[in-house]
Amino acid sequence: MKTTTPDPAVRAHALAALAREQMERKPVHALRLAGMAYAATPEPLPIAKRALADAFCRLGYANNGYFYKHLAPPGEEAVQYFPGSKLFLSTSTTGHSTVWSIQGEPLACFQVRIGRLSGGLHLFAGGQCLLGWEYPNDQKSGQDNGQIKIWEQSGSLLLDCSELPYLRGVLVFSNEEKILTWPAHSGLAQIRNLQGAVLAELQHPGGIFAAQRLAAYGQLLTRGRDNAARIWDDEGKLLATFEGHTDAINGAHLVSGGELLLTLSADGTARTWERSGKPISEMRCCPPGIFYGEVLPDGEHFMAWSTQEGAINIWNINGRRAARLPASSLPLSHAGLLKDGQRIFSWSQEEAAARLWDIEGTLLYEATGLQSAKTTEDGGHFWLRTSGGAVELRDAGGRAVRCPAEPLHQGDGSWVSPGAQRLLTWRSGEGPKAWQAAPHLFMLQTGGRLHRANFLPGGRRVLTLPYKGTPKIWSPDGKLLLELNAPEHYCEGIWLLPQQQRYLAWYRSGIAHLFDEAGNQLRTIGEKRTGRKRMFSSQPEQLWARQAHFFSDEQRLLLWYLDGQARLWNLDGQLLASLDGLKSDLKGAHVFAGEQLTVAWGINGTSDIWNLEGEPVGRLREKVLDVQVIGGGSRLLALCYDGIPRICDARGKAIKRLKGHSARVVAARVFPDGQRFLTWAADGSARIWDSEGKALARLEGHPSPIKGAAILPGGHRLFTWAEDGRLRVWADDGALVATLGYPQGQIDGYQVFGEGRRLMGWNQEGVIRIWDEEGRLLEELNAPGGGILCAHISPDGRRLLTFFGEEELKVWPLPSAIYEWLQGDPVDRLTEREVRGYEDDT
Repeated sequence: MKTTTPDPAVRAHALAALAREQMERKPVHALRLAGMAYAATPEPLPIAKRALADAFCRLGYANNGYFYKHLAPPGEEAVQYFPGSKLFLSTSTTGHSTVWSIQGEPLACFQVRIGRLSGGLHLFAGGQCLLGWEYPNDQKSGQDNGQIKIWEQSGSLLLDCSELPYLRGVLVFSNEEKILTWPAHSGLAQIRNLQGAVLAELQHPGGIFAAQRLAAYGQLLTRGRDNAARIWDDEGKLLATFEGHTDAINGAHLVSGGELLLTLSADGTARTWERSGKPISEMRCCPPGIFYGEVLPDGEHFMAWSTQEGAINIWNINGRRAARLPASSLPLSHAGLLKDGQRIFSWSQEEAAARLWDIEGTLLYEATGLQSAKTTEDGGHFWLRTSGGAVELRDAGGRAVRCPAEPLHQGDGSWVSPGAQRLLTWRSGEGPKAWQAAPHLFMLQTGGRLHRANFLPGGRRVLTLPYKGTPKIWSPDGKLLLELNAPEHYCEGIWLLPQQQRYLAWYRSGIAHLFDEAGNQLRTIGEKRTGRKRMFSSQPEQLWARQAHFFSDEQRLLLWYLDGQARLWNLDGQLLASLDGLKSDLKGAHVFAGEQLTVAWGINGTSDIWNLEGEPVGRLREKVLDVQVIGGGSRLLALCYDGIPRICDARGKAIKRLKGHSARVVAARVFPDGQRFLTWAADGSARIWDSEGKALARLEGHPSPIKGAAILPGGHRLFTWAEDGRLRVWADDGALVATLGYPQGQIDGYQVFGEGRRLMGWNQEGVIRIWDEEGRLLEELNAPGGGILCAHISPDGRRLLTFFGEEELKVWPLPSAIYEWLQGDPVDRLTEREVRGYEDDT
């Protein structure tokens, strides 16, 4: 039978449609199908690209990570994660429990026949045995007996103890050969083997409410209702008694290398003891009430906090307070050490605030207006849930890291791999999920509110300019490479001098600094200028530098100041010329005529033209709103107050008035070749002209005023956008190619890239769209939270940079760049190396 090869376009469309269908049910599979659709033809189809973008964005792309896979099927009642064994345990209402690997493979199924266990489940013996236990349920059965069962992986019972009076707790020994059980009221605890035989009995007067294992010493520690603690050996022999607290002991920790015991009590005191039971010191740490504490890594200090107040205190074990952290103005709900032992996290439900401190008491991070906050199970990160429902994951320094786009509530679980490259979350009724970071995504904490940010030439470095602070250069993976330290603030721009391997930075103050490739300051260029006196002050006003031009010979810098005058400097710091004469505050300036002349115009419409020796050579006779350079740099296009553009020579003399518009001309854009330009008027019409003033084409059709325009470098396509939210694509002969829509009505910024064949437009609502030269929509992104102040695409067209005017800057991959990543880094299975990425330090 003869077979035919499907048309590549048909195959691409089919794969893209299938990807969209399976997005919800099989998201990872859908993502791979979209990648296959993208690769189906030598020239990938827009519909395939669109499907790929949709799939990735729907899976959390806009929130810095995407859904990876379910590790257990939805519908499980509860999920537990056991870091030591790297296993998951899920339980369901059908009476069974399943053990899963972190790859999502079922390893064992236990038929649990005692229903919903009020005590809990414990997985041990490398996941081969399961212990389940529950409290007495006298409300239903009228009995006071609890029960314990242990199953093998095959489902057979190793232990069935169903007649344990008033069972309150179970502790599995670290060697997993014994268990300790204790009742709720009676003080008689029992050590049993896995066959249920009683090996020893521990008599703790008044009853036990908690027990813990001192594994390094082969001992047990019990805390009882008699406000005392006791240490026993593994055979049940009493070794020491710790009495003296007047209320319950909430915690006990070995300190000072295990030589001493620290106890924390609801009476508000902490006490240290020799392990023989002899008291050493007593500290009044908190008001009486629920009181908690943790020992710092040095074993000589501990943190203490109470639910009755909002402060956290750091004490040494000899009774001296080392620091006090005002963690909240209201009572705390939680506080704890992060895994590094150098950071303390606090959360107050009443204040709706979370804070991060170092152990010296310095506040590192603060968030308010939260619904909830908690540390992750690995202790290296913490989750924040905002009042709007968004979830953030932050590291031990308070820096935001990648996180999934779903909320976590009380009782939900989470685990973060080292470096936060992968996240595991589980929610009631849904089963655990794995998330992994978007490829090459990073987020920068720039240390100050950003003024500007962009890729440096080549796209392999990112430049950030804060309003107040140090300009910084970063690698594509977010590593800080260079800081350009200078005494001035408000850096306005940086030039890279490739021939000299240096950086030139200029500042609003009128000072420029030359740095070597290591960031060392070599020379200061320029001067601070003052002018008219400040209002209500006898002090003169500082004249800010408003614009700069660095010449192509990499030897000269021209700075224009607020008062419209300019100074020309060489890189040795020598003043070459002063350009004085403009009697107005500066509005704009250009260098033209082969970098031999400069024109500047003021806010009052006046203008002046100078040569670079500082001599005035002309001026534009009409009051101007804007000036553009045309004719290869030999002529000027002046947009005048009367709404009629003029073409002028290099001395400012008008050569021709352009009267083709029926309404006032409001703006102009010059073609990349410099020989043509586009003007548009208040009535929504536009015209294309040559540098002689000859009308070449009429662009009609916008029913509302045009807000902006972009010209692709080839000059064969133009984009215009209007107040009604419509974009139009035109040929250079005025023919309409396409009419497009844009959400929220406008474009606030744009960039041409991809060898002049792509246009990226963005607005402050956070909508980013990319079109090809025919107006086909290739990609659409919705930045979380909106509020974009600027967006840039790297020169290779693979990465997008956005910043919001705050300290955070994000760089993420464009969906069209994800295809290659899919091919080289499969997401539907884990390699052995990836599996090792889940390992933690436990």
